[in-house]
Amino acid sequence: MSVSSLVVEAPQAVLTSSIDQGAPPGYVVVQMGGPFVALNGPLWVAELGDSKRVGLRVQRKHCNVMGFCQGGMLATFADMMMPVSMYGRPEFVSRPSFLPTVSLQIDYIAPVFLNDWLEGTTEIIKITRSLVFAQGVVRVDGKPVLRCSGIYSVGPPIPPGSIGMYTDEMPDIAPVRS
Repeated sequence: MSVSSLVVEAPQAVLTSSIDQGAPPGYVVVQMGGPFVALNGPLWVAELGDSKRVGLRVQRKHCNVMGFCQGGMLATFADMMMPVSMYGRPEFVSRPSFLPTVSLQIDYIAPVFLNDWLEGTTEIIKITRSLVFAQGVVRVDGKPVLRCSGIYSVGPPIPPGSIGMYTDEMPDIAPVRS
């Protein structure tokens, strides 16, 4: 069997959710992470005292052919959830910085289905001058579906007036490999 015989165009119904349930009360959409996250979101954020809860409504575009949320989508959610949670901390409010991922570990605990509401919380383990260590849990209906840990590099400060993290746009001049 040739590979070309396996290629088919996905019906539009598979690419978009038939039910747009939005988010629970208290959540607002956050635009950040560039076009990749904009395409795979939207991400929602709710304040919880000094910490944040990050959410995502699972749409058809997030699911694999078996109807479960794709593992790569869950990894993307976890990788965005931890830095988003860091931005409310005093260390980053006064000096917002880009936080590129150095290491990310994911443990998938239970399947996630179409229209499920993912809700993630993050615990910051340690902040050094150059690294942030964090761990988190993602839940559906209060039950854990994923646990994660990550190490993030503290990049240079985001200059005032720049597009920064809170956008789904790319900079005018994209970086190039040197």
